[in-house]
Amino acid sequence: LLAAGTVDEAKKEFLAALEIDREYAPGHFGLAEVLFVENAFEDAKKEYETVLALDSTLAGAYTRYATLLWRLQDREGAGAAFEKAKSADPKDLEAIWQLGAVYFELEKYNDAVKNVEAALTIDPAHADSYFYKARIHYVRHENTQGIEAMKAALERASMRPHYYYWMGNILYQAQRFGEAFENWQQAIKLDANYADALEAVAKGHQEQTNHTEAITFYEKTLQVDPERKRLIFNIAESYFAMNQFDKAISKYQEALKADPTLVGAYFKIGRCYNEKGRLNDAVVWYQRAVKNDPEAKEVWRFLGYAYKERGKNGDATTAFEKYVELNPDAGDVPDILNEIYDLKNDR
Repeated sequence: LLAAGTVDEAKKEFLAALEIDREYAPGHFGLAEVLFVENAFEDAKKEYETVLALDSTLAGAYTRYATLLWRLQDREGAGAAFEKAKSADPKDLEAIWQLGAVYFELEKYNDAVKNVEAALTIDPAHADSYFYKARIHYVRHENTQGIEAMKAALERASMRPHYYYWMGNILYQAQRFGEAFENWQQAIKLDANYADALEAVAKGHQEQTNHTEAITFYEKTLQVDPERKRLIFNIAESYFAMNQFDKAISKYQEALKADPTLVGAYFKIGRCYNEKGRLNDAVVWYQRAVKNDPEAKEVWRFLGYAYKERGKNGDATTAFEKYVELNPDAGDVPDILNEIYDLKNDR
């Protein structure tokens, strides 16, 4: 019944079995599977634990329990459970490839490789194993191997949006930008609400200085996932890069509503006013930036020049001295020291 998708009927039968025998491990296992399907993960976890207490040798019990722990973000617990499943059955493909995936997320890449390769030995056509193999190559900046592994994954499962998304990431890292965009766009074609892919396209355009396109895709990302408020700052950055300072100010202020501690937004509003020739306003926003982060090195430099242009030599000197104190090895320190010398002599 569960395999046929009639979940409610299956649940009734499993509960009926448990009414007859409360210690019937397969009954608890079946109920756990139903609860998993219903996304009642904590209840499912209790049932799987009951199964393992009654009969730890029941086929698939450790694997499914581990899969649930992984879903619950308990990676250490999932890894331990997958290891037990693997010990019970060294040919348990589901346990082995997922163990590799868990080790990948734990950044234990050598262990991840061993298990992914073991899974491919069992099933040379296993798409998810190639997928994680590709991602391991990606974090190691082994782009050629990563691309080949992801191609193998896509040959076996060509309708999975996240495969194209990660292929795009690997290709972008390999500086094959056109192909990267093609793969991200394919991910979006398969899933129009794939926020990670939309954001990747936006960032790619921004890094390639295609700012109008970047703004379009950042806005699409926010429509899909309004919680990604950090992207509002990115939109402001593109407006700033296009010298559209009024629009940039509006977006920086919107970013500050979402996160009042965002020092970069205070600073860049100051930069916008600086570019518009409104030095008094620029100083106000630079001051707000250093109030939130007294060690914001670059802000002190801009504040110094803004004070200097307003004829406030004493304040300019103080700001420049703070910049040198925080950034003594910067390449422009000799020039700043000359500024300080001139300001003190003019004072």
